[in-house]
Amino acid sequence: YRENNEARSLVLQKQLRRYAPVSLTAELTGLGDADKEALILLVRAATIMDEIFYLQVWHSNPVLREWLKEHANVSQLDNLKWMSCLDENEAFLTTADSAVKLLPEATKPITGWKGVQYRAAFPMLKPSGANFYPPDMDKMVTHEFLHVLQRMEFKLWTTGLSLDKQKDATSFFTVIKRHSQVYWDNHIFDSTHLSEGSTHDLYSIPYSQEYHSFLTRVSDLLHKAGDLVSSPSLKRLLHSKADAFLSNDYHDSDIAWMELDSKLDVTIGPYETYEDSLFGYKATFEAFIGVRDEKATAQLKLFGDNLQVLEQNLPMDDTYKSKDIIAAPIRVVQLLFNAGWILGMGMERMKLNKLLLLPEFTFLDKVEKELWLLPASDVKGPQTIAFNLPNDERIVKDRGTAMVILKNVSEAKCEIFILNPIADACIAKEQYELVDFESFFTHTICHECCHGIGPHTITLPDGRKSTVRLELQDLHSALEEAKADIVGLWALNFLIK
Repeated sequence: YRENNEARSLVLQKQLRRYAPVSLTAELTGLGDADKEALILLVRAATIMDEIFYLQVWHSNPVLREWLKEHANVSQLDNLKWMSCLDENEAFLTTADSAVKLLPEATKPITGWKGVQYRAAFPMLKPSGANFYPPDMDKMVTHEFLHVLQRMEFKLWTTGLSLDKQKDATSFFTVIKRHSQVYWDNHIFDSTHLSEGSTHDLYSIPYSQEYHSFLTRVSDLLHKAGDLVSSPSLKRLLHSKADAFLSNDYHDSDIAWMELDSKLDVTIGPYETYEDSLFGYKATFEAFIGVRDEKATAQLKLFGDNLQVLEQNLPMDDTYKSKDIIAAPIRVVQLLFNAGWILGMGMERMKLNKLLLLPEFTFLDKVEKELWLLPASDVKGPQTIAFNLPNDERIVKDRGTAMVILKNVSEAKCEIFILNPIADACIAKEQYELVDFESFFTHTICHECCHGIGPHTITLPDGRKSTVRLELQDLHSALEEAKADIVGLWALNFLIK
């Protein structure tokens, strides 16, 4: 079929207008010269997170990106296709797109196995398992039965594995593949993955191996940055994270992240599992780099210190309440950079330019133009204003969680683009004066705090130990966010009283 290119361009322009350009600032005066040198290395490491994330979301992303770059100036529509992924409810490409030249046969009906290959390469719907699972798991079924089939195959496979291999299969940090998989990058299957006596088609491979070429570069940059920074806790974090990228064991580096006490605040690695809507097991790579707001951080100690009190008063059966909730560290940060967005830098003040992509690099004359990026890494789409980590239930049980609040992002969302416009439309004029940033910010804090309370490790009816995340699988993310919102409001009311 032929589409109206002008109408389609208008649709994409409308999608783009939902995003507002924002300039964020943060003072760098508290950083020494060596810390600023380290900051350059950290930004370079963060941009590599994008490359991994491209692969994690969809196996054809690297090829597609190169095609889009090559054809961006062919027409206005081809240029806008860079941004057409903003609406994940719609197919990124259709058979009317010139980008189907990636598969020459796609301009005519394709039957049989080649048709299956094409539908896997250009799915109508975003693959529920992203690129964490074989792309052809749904090759012979309609969408209504996709989840059922995938779950059955995965369950049958894991049931026959040893406990250690079951943990590998459901780990945050492995990719699931099949021995007979058609590899879209045309590489040859390595038979060493096939364990002795194995008859099943599926196997797991650690991130450290799957993304080895990227992670070795990141590891090297983090080690170099760790040698430069002045903060002992940041030095420990960077070196332990560099080691974790190559060992695939993130336990020590997550503890180092929780104990971070540094002017320069760094979060980098595989954390959130939102992209895995099939099971909610697999973590995507992300990076946030910011400067600690010491004054705002000190003001929030009250919330972290009262988590045990909140836990004991939760409106639920005492059986599910923990008696050893750890006070949660809360760090308020002015965001400098998150992987997937361009930033312009000045000597003592850094500006983060979202979507404008302005080439203003002057910081120490060493930040390279190669940092031009489009939204990627696990910071794409609507920008987060806070996060609560780690997700490792072993650490949550023993040490609790830590929170990072991105204050300058919160201010931008509240005052300019989100809260005030909503209030203009929904709040009675006589109550409008009650809408303010501090209330918005406080609710965000309570939301993040309440991720750390409530049931995490549980005992199943058959006596087995498990976790809420593991049992809820793909339902966990949505339910956990709803829980944090509702319990956050309850906690606010409780603390006020």
